[in-house]
Amino acid sequence: MGKNIYFYVTALVAVLILLLLAFIAFNTDFSPYKYSVSRNGLEFVSNSGQPSDILDALKQHETFIISPQFAASGPENSYMTSSITIMSAVLIDKAKDVIIVARVLDDKGNLVKCQSNMGDVKTNKELSPEECGNIINDSANARVFISFPPKGISSPRVLLEDGKATIIPNSFEGVSGASYIFMESLYEDTPQIIERVNLIVSKLK
Repeated sequence: MGKNIYFYVTALVAVLILLLLAFIAFNTDFSPYKYSVSRNGLEFVSNSGQPSDILDALKQHETFIISPQFAASGPENSYMTSSITIMSAVLIDKAKDVIIVARVLDDKGNLVKCQSNMGDVKTNKELSPEECGNIINDSANARVFISFPPKGISSPRVLLEDGKATIIPNSFEGVSGASYIFMESLYEDTPQIIERVNLIVSKLK
């Protein structure tokens, strides 16, 4: 009889331990980010502050640096240009100064060069890594980076820091959508702006 009681007590303790571990697992946030909110499938994460507060501060800037990543060559580059089109349309409508800085990275992720309009739509200047760094590291301006989709990421996200946002898509096909949702989170009338721009473009064809 004693052995049976010992067996049942041991089994009960084991079950209680498993239940405790399950409770801890389900109620513990293993995310490396302190703040996280989701909008239309796009996760906004930050360790600097509430995403809404950072977005509000970001749109107060008069100058925006839009810096998508590009490869030296390849079909993936065509997906990255969509982010420039969407963001430029909205920001120009909001009377913001827009500086495009296309970062060209090698296979190891090292910055090779940049192409920039220097804030002028008629300009296309090649910059050295040093010159490029001076622009994209200027914290006086709002900075929006668009990265290539990394391996192993299941959903797109935006990493928010003070005066800076990094859009990280989960696929090249998702670059446009992630950029659109980001801009809509920044300016709620983004859909109306894009619709108006598309109407103007259609009339020019």
